[in-house]
Amino acid sequence: MVKTESGILSNLRNDLRPDAECDQVFLVLTIGASLIATFGLLANSPAVVIGAMLVAPWITPLRAAIIASLLSDYSLFTRALRSLFIGALLTIAISYAFGFAAESISLKQLSQEVLNRTSPNLLDLGIAIIAGFIAIFAKLRSEAVSSLAGTAIAVALVPPVCVVGITLSAHEWALSQNAAILYLTNLLGILIGGLISLKIFTGKESTQKLRISSTTALSIVLTVLILFPLTNEFIEISTNRKRNITSEQIEKITAVSFQSKPEIEAESEAGGATLQKLSINWTEAKPTIRAYISASDPKFVSSGVVQQTEDQINEQVGKKLNTHFELIVKKTIYEIIPG
Repeated sequence: MVKTESGILSNLRNDLRPDAECDQVFLVLTIGASLIATFGLLANSPAVVIGAMLVAPWITPLRAAIIASLLSDYSLFTRALRSLFIGALLTIAISYAFGFAAESISLKQLSQEVLNRTSPNLLDLGIAIIAGFIAIFAKLRSEAVSSLAGTAIAVALVPPVCVVGITLSAHEWALSQNAAILYLTNLLGILIGGLISLKIFTGKESTQKLRISSTTALSIVLTVLILFPLTNEFIEISTNRKRNITSEQIEKITAVSFQSKPEIEAESEAGGATLQKLSINWTEAKPTIRAYISASDPKFVSSGVVQQTEDQINEQVGKKLNTHFELIVKKTIYEIIPG
């Protein structure tokens, strides 16, 4: 059972005091994790990046910060944040140096593993909150300590900071900003999740402390503020995914429509029509589809065929989205030379 007697928070504070220190162990593990993560990101290796998450020691000062926040222990809270700040600066310096070196030898800096950490959204905050919840629960209940490795993997702290350094070396300021937001999201999410865990598993003592802690209030305010960019990014990602699915459906309908014209094929000597490329302009009130068609005979891309294809698109796709699409065909007619 989880202990709920009075004084558990004070006991936790005493247990976690050493975790807030920026000592030799913290620095060595931070340097090691930073090097592993940087090399993994540059090599586009998810397995190596995961290894860095397991080595990174940053979850320990964060746990100390959670307890300090609840107890308004500004000394402990400051020491924990100082350790995280020094760790972040050290990591940025290391990743910047190796990112700059990678550019000098023409090694690709912005791998997919790097780009994956430049689009923070609400899902990242949710993951961080759950991870913070588990991290504190594992401290309260020794039987759950094995979950810490999974927590470290679920919410990575070092890789986003490495991405900040790598993107700075590539002069990609917007990507650096987004990676920094991801890091801040993870920090705040873990903090909030840890506070929730304490409130649930330490009873009335934590509830009373929660009401008077100014650092807790500040953490909540910062989390609310960061919700705006995270929500915007989530909406954008969701919208883009829906549009990609719609584009695939329209492309399939268009390709089949121009290919399947047996009545024209019977009149034409040979050949047919092929969809080469399709793009959709979503910025207009009536989305415009531009289809690039190559055909052996103008009949395959006549105005009647185009209108019929547009009607099929609006019937099968437009109605579901309450949207009317306009189809514009750019045609290329080629000549078939008898062999």
